[in-house]
Amino acid sequence: MTKKEQITLLEEKYKQIRINDEAGNYDTLQDINPIIYGGNINADIMVIARDLGADEVKQNQPLIGRAGQLFRTVAKYYNIFDDMYLTNLIPYKPFKNVVFEKEIREKYLDLLREQIRIIQPKIIMTLGKESLETIRNENISSVLNRIKYLYSNRLICVDNVLNTGIDVKCLPMAHPSFLIRKGITSSNVISNNSEYSQLYLKLPMRMGRAILNKKLTK
Repeated sequence: MTKKEQITLLEEKYKQIRINDEAGNYDTLQDINPIIYGGNINADIMVIARDLGADEVKQNQPLIGRAGQLFRTVAKYYNIFDDMYLTNLIPYKPFKNVVFEKEIREKYLDLLREQIRIIQPKIIMTLGKESLETIRNENISSVLNRIKYLYSNRLICVDNVLNTGIDVKCLPMAHPSFLIRKGITSSNVISNNSEYSQLYLKLPMRMGRAILNKKLTK
């Protein structure tokens, strides 16, 4: 069975969790069909964001809106976008973009584990607080401070991630939507040398490229 076929088999499990919601946690812009992934299903890098926005629902793939375009621009610049599998903790859009509570995210945790087992990534890039908390299994008060600490102390290895039996390098970054609020956009990010751009977006990309032994062309 191919990886794509295995991922497709997860769709009904996602739907069952979604159908059982009675509290109105999900946006009616999206039907019960999950948008599980985008990108390369045979990738070495697994990118995990939080959930979907309106653009993602309309275009039927993750990380395709304004924030996603910022992420994609930098990944393409560093020549690693084609080696990325893009997914979310929850493959649905939350009601009015209110962040899904932890108890809801936990309902989908086994399915995230299944994705990791299927994809077998060498690297997991986390976008934002909830994704980093999930992959490192810890509570985080400040995602920016935590990212600084992890990189300064070279703490990127996560063994047996989520009890999947898979060891990965976890490269955390701020969610691109936060960087946009700091004035970083797809059009200016390559020339932007602020700490926000360098530490929370470009550094993980460079490290990912180096780990995969990509040719350093930029």
